[in-house]
Amino acid sequence: MFANRILTQAGTRLYEAIVMQARQPVFYQRDGVADDVDGRWDIIVLHACLVFLRLSGGDRKHTDLAQAVWDAMMLDWDANLREMGVGDLSVGKRIKVMGRAAQGRLRAYDEALKGEGDALTQNLSQALARNVYRARREPTSALVAYVIQLRDHLAKQSLASLMSAKAPFKELVRRGA
Repeated sequence: MFANRILTQAGTRLYEAIVMQARQPVFYQRDGVADDVDGRWDIIVLHACLVFLRLSGGDRKHTDLAQAVWDAMMLDWDANLREMGVGDLSVGKRIKVMGRAAQGRLRAYDEALKGEGDALTQNLSQALARNVYRARREPTSALVAYVIQLRDHLAKQSLASLMSAKAPFKELVRRGA
């Protein structure tokens, strides 16, 4: 019970760090991500996917933390849908659709991030165009570079650092650069 509570709290903290990072104005101002419910959801999911990819392939503690982050994300989506006025009977259906969409994005980003050099940049650019920009435009080169930098930064984070959520994005607060 105690371990579950610690894990739930860690997942919530890490999800809150994801949301705070996704709120950086540069995504919407410079990178041209739609500053609406869908655009903000896409940026949150992008960050969450990068965290899930970091936690994948690890031991049980990594898997448990990933599940705790997923659970915190689902609770947040539930609360936000209800706050937006979605009826009780529709919330579960919408979350199921959103969850499937997030899982599809996870697979797309995982595949795109497996390449190297120009192939990595091209594949990631295509994945971002489809999923963040919903095929309305190409991503900025700065966003593509940021995603690669974030993937590499998260790879260096220890499980303890991720559980504390004190540093997963600390050095990557976007300053418009």
